[in-house]
Amino acid sequence: MTYTLWDTETSNQFGEFEDEREVLALVRTLVNHYGARYADDLGLGRVTADGTILEPLSGADLIARVDEVLPDRGSAGASSGALLGSRGQQRGVA
Repeated sequence: MTYTLWDTETSNQFGEFEDEREVLALVRTLVNHYGARYADDLGLGRVTADGTILEPLSGADLIARVDEVLPDRGSAGASSGALLGSRGQQRGVA
């Protein structure tokens, strides 16, 4: 599956991702930094390997997906202002 993350208000693309966890970690970082309402301006496009375009996720649906896939880092909806560290730090590796 391929994932594309957009800021729908500014029409800026954050990037294209092959790893759902990676793109959702970015969403969590953005939401934790800017607040839960920022998720309303994010759109996560998803295309399956066979080319099927799935309905994009945004807002509360996007936050719910982040919390479902990445439950170990706290809720994406909770605005703490903290940014995620590197992947090694997330997994407790030095």
